[in-house]
Amino acid sequence: EAHEGAWPKNDTTAIKDAESALQKAKKGLDALNNQKGSLYDLLEQGVYTKDVFLERSRVLADRISVTEKQIESLRGHLSALRQAELTRKSLVPQIQNVLDVYYTLETPAEKNALLKTVLDHVIYSKSVGGRYKENDLALYVFPKITPFPNDL
Repeated sequence: EAHEGAWPKNDTTAIKDAESALQKAKKGLDALNNQKGSLYDLLEQGVYTKDVFLERSRVLADRISVTEKQIESLRGHLSALRQAELTRKSLVPQIQNVLDVYYTLETPAEKNALLKTVLDHVIYSKSVGGRYKENDLALYVFPKITPFPNDL
């Protein structure tokens, strides 16, 4: 993409890192669940006393809970990264089109219509100052962002 320099270049790397972390957490959860199953075997074989079993079971339950929360957080993070990448891929060409066409248009109505293809709305505020005086102009631009389904 010609204008990729304006966006973080590590979208793909961040997504791969998040996917890797998610897979690692899932494997960790599987290992913890296997350990939990082994606890019962050790209790039945008489290797663990009831008290040791209960303590180990509590510790594993805590670790499982923490890992499940980590997995949920990683899923949310990965979903956000994927949505940001899809948004970037769809928004960059549209913005480039606006930049290419804007100054060729003649009327403010044409320019506004073009800007509305990429902008949802704009908030303008100024409480002091004037055209040639110092002012507190604030301009907030809200791009159109198409929501993407969560693919996890």
